[in-house]
Amino acid sequence: MLLWDNLTWDYLMWSYFVITPLYVVLTYKSLRQQVIANPAIRMGLYSSSIIGLWIPMLILLAYQNQFPSFAPSFKIIGSYNNWWIAIAITLSFLTTFLAWSLISLKANTDKDKSLVKGLTPIQWLLPATPKELRRFIFLVSPSAGICEEILYRGLLLGFLSQNLSVTSAVIISSLAFGAPHLYQGWTGFIKTALLGAIMAIMTVLSESLLLAIILHTVIDIYMGILGYIILTRQKQQSSLALTPNLKETV
Repeated sequence: MLLWDNLTWDYLMWSYFVITPLYVVLTYKSLRQQVIANPAIRMGLYSSSIIGLWIPMLILLAYQNQFPSFAPSFKIIGSYNNWWIAIAITLSFLTTFLAWSLISLKANTDKDKSLVKGLTPIQWLLPATPKELRRFIFLVSPSAGICEEILYRGLLLGFLSQNLSVTSAVIISSLAFGAPHLYQGWTGFIKTALLGAIMAIMTVLSESLLLAIILHTVIDIYMGILGYIILTRQKQQSSLALTPNLKETV
């Protein structure tokens, strides 16, 4: 049907990348207040996030023939030189990121304050119980890694690469990836956009989404664990600080 020509599918694609950040920016304050008031609903929020990630991705896969620019690969199809460059970028980024975080988590708990401050914009989203942590690690993080990479690097980057230079495609797709994180402030937006650029470059070099999916999933898992450790330790310290006062009042 003429109604569903390629131009219409292109509009549908762009509407997703415009509506998603708008929806997040307009609703996050209300969601944050609800979670802070009743932390038990965090599990439900995780479930709705997973559903919200998989629905557009499954629609894309079901109608992928309508998107000529969408041809994702999960295999090593790039040249060996480019593939090894992508691997080196991945390992260097992971090593730097994890090393920085591990140094911050040494026995000196003074570092906790700065870490907690950095986590403040997303603290309400981070797992606070073992059950939440398991769902975050095994469901939320892999869903984000798979679905967002297929959508942003597989669909959007592919479309832009066919119509613009590779550099422009990487920049625009990375900014689009950062847009839904504007609720974290400009710092969160810039960090996420830079991370998106790294994953876009890896995708271009390797001609595969595999490394970007792995990197994205690992980072999300690590952030969940990091937040859980730091916030749990902070609660324990607060409890210990209150214990002497409680004894004195008995």
